[in-house]
Amino acid sequence: MSARFLKVLIAALTVLSAAAIAPAAPDTQPAADDADSSPLTLITVHMKETPPGEVLGEISRQARVKIKTLPDQLFAGRFGQIPQVISLDVDDALFWPAVAQFCSAAHVAPTPGGLRDGVITFSQAPVSAGQLGGVMCVSGLFCFVATGMQHNVSVRFDNSNTFRSDSLQLTAYVDPNLAVSSWAPPVVETAVDEAGVSLVPPRAPAPPPNIHQVINMVPAQGGIISVSIPMRLPAHHGKRLADMRGSMSVTVALKTDRLTIDDARAAVGNMVAKGDRTLTINTFNLNGNVGDLQITGVKPQVPGFIMGSFMEELRRGVRIYDADGTEIGISQNGSGNPGRVQWNFRLVKPGQAAAAAIKEPIKVVWEFVTGSRTMTAAFEFKDLLLPED
Repeated sequence: MSARFLKVLIAALTVLSAAAIAPAAPDTQPAADDADSSPLTLITVHMKETPPGEVLGEISRQARVKIKTLPDQLFAGRFGQIPQVISLDVDDALFWPAVAQFCSAAHVAPTPGGLRDGVITFSQAPVSAGQLGGVMCVSGLFCFVATGMQHNVSVRFDNSNTFRSDSLQLTAYVDPNLAVSSWAPPVVETAVDEAGVSLVPPRAPAPPPNIHQVINMVPAQGGIISVSIPMRLPAHHGKRLADMRGSMSVTVALKTDRLTIDDARAAVGNMVAKGDRTLTINTFNLNGNVGDLQITGVKPQVPGFIMGSFMEELRRGVRIYDADGTEIGISQNGSGNPGRVQWNFRLVKPGQAAAAAIKEPIKVVWEFVTGSRTMTAAFEFKDLLLPED
């Protein structure tokens, strides 16, 4: 992570807006104070009747973000719903609202997850990708998109008990030049229908303050975080979600480190250390185009640290490459305790190259966060359609 990026990131963290608005158009900007004082990723594009690949390339250049398509020939004219040329006209638009306009014009959408290795992937959108497939709310370095609501009612025949399950689907798009290492579920402060009836379910007891659900995961630059927010739609509820307000916290990486093993076969049984972490390759097997590898990761235990968090750190943080630099590790399963986890990987080349032999030496890289900061952004949505009973 470059020194320039860290300076920009730290400046951004000091000025994150605490207020959110629900814009009427996907290129609506935040308050002037936010835009002037925050190093937001802004896009200016004036391109008419231009191949969508060229437009996306210009967005990539201005945002300093690598972009690819899936498949590679997405814009080669083989997909009937994707136009040959599009127009995009935005001035100093935030990255994700600008991308939303591009997606709507090109009939594509970003894949979930984030910009792992600094790359964001676009594929054909199954439905309209206007405002990234929902209603957008811009909040400083974040864009929140409400994509829909589910309302389920079931009944048991043995006792006639009725069960209701309701949720709102929300996706948070984080500025592409922030590295998201973890996030907490959104907190809804208020949600009412047009009659003022609350749609917020009773809150579950909060965990003790020293319990960290997920921390120190490998950062996904420009995270795309999709969550389901529990709601409660009572019988005979209104037709509209008149007002919904809440917030979401994410942790961004300020500093990361890497533990690297250059030859997995030669390192079997040897403990390799970096900082306060150690990694041992327990077993390594390779037979032509397939193989398997088992590792044990160790880190100091943190009071309240949950085992699943360290498992997630290893699952996301360990990458395995063959001699050609192709990523070949597929995370499988693991076990352990909060300070020591054993994890298994299957080794195979991706996609159409799966039948090709894997070349040694095999490199194992564990990236982990050593410095981070938590940011909280607010969101607000008004006048959203509610499902009927």
